Amino acid sequence: MAQNKAITGGDFSATGSTLSLDNVYNKVSVVSDSNTFDEVLPEVFNNLTNITADRDTALASSTNVNNGMYGEVVQSSLNHDGNLIVMVDRVYNPQSNSYGDYNTVAVKYYNNPNYKFYKYSSTGADITNSITSLNYTDTKTMRGATIAKFFVKKLDNTVSWWEAVLLEILGH
Repeated sequence: MAQNKAITGGDFSATGSTLSLDNVYNKVSVVSDSNTFDEVLPEVFNNLTNITADRDTALASSTNVNNGMYGEVVQSSLNHDGNLIVMVDRVYNPQSNSYGDYNTVAVKYYNNPNYKFYKYSSTGADITNSITSLNYTDTKTMRGATIAKFFVKKLDNTVSWWEAVLLEILGH
């Protein structure tokens, strides 16, 4: 049992690929610019756009270090990859029902044009396409996914939290 298929120019399409047909008989020539196996799913951390908001008023005015709410947005003019949120957070120990060590936390939020991460408000409304920037306070009530890069360093007597953040920003 043989299957026959007449190929037309519109039978195959993909980004940057074409199929050209000539008036020939018993000859097929296909030129394709396909991705390699490693490129089928592009690296999620390539082609990032920093969407960290310029400000987070609730974070900047809070004094509740026990809830990760003691920090500030560092504006993009001070670092090489857009805005950065820096905060002090306290580690909660559920076994003793108490807070213990302090951490320095730095975070940036990103979008990647190769991926779509769905986001929902606290009421369940789809806000995926309306999110153009995020701050820490926004993420506390948002559901779904986003790309975020975090830096966490326990605060101790050997290095100040500012030194730890600056060393991370400068890549040392």
